[in-house]
Amino acid sequence: MSHGVSVRGVVYRLMAGLCLLLPAISTNASSPNFPTAFVTPTQIFDRFGDITCEDELARLDNLAIELQSAPAQHAYIIVYGSSRGRRNEARARLARMKFYLVKRRGVDATRITTINGGYRENLECEFWLMPSDAPAPSPQPTVSPHDVKLKGRMRVRGYDCGANLG
Repeated sequence: MSHGVSVRGVVYRLMAGLCLLLPAISTNASSPNFPTAFVTPTQIFDRFGDITCEDELARLDNLAIELQSAPAQHAYIIVYGSSRGRRNEARARLARMKFYLVKRRGVDATRITTINGGYRENLECEFWLMPSDAPAPSPQPTVSPHDVKLKGRMRVRGYDCGANLG
């Protein structure tokens, strides 16, 4: 190369720049649906599919702990209904999650925003933990509402799925 810049120097600078942009990676062995969570200030804190009540509560507990230890953070919960699920599936799950975080874990309701993400092939939930002044994440549905075949209806209410766990 001309101007005294070596190929090795250019490659080194590119690699160093990429390392600064890559998110920190942590393994979440309890999630068979999505084994790796990418955690940075503006990315997904956790992602999972249709899991048991106990697993959902454990993930909500992790989110609550993170919010309690980082007061400048805001949680966004996005739920995508299943393309073959029931009506109000996403809304019901969002209500249940926010209810648990606010009523059972004492998180300030103003620090949690719930977003109905539309539809994906299977039910999916995403927890985003972001600075309070950052813009909200945008839902990324993968199934058009015209292609959705819903059966039955879920009641939309803020109930605690762990109420009967003892």
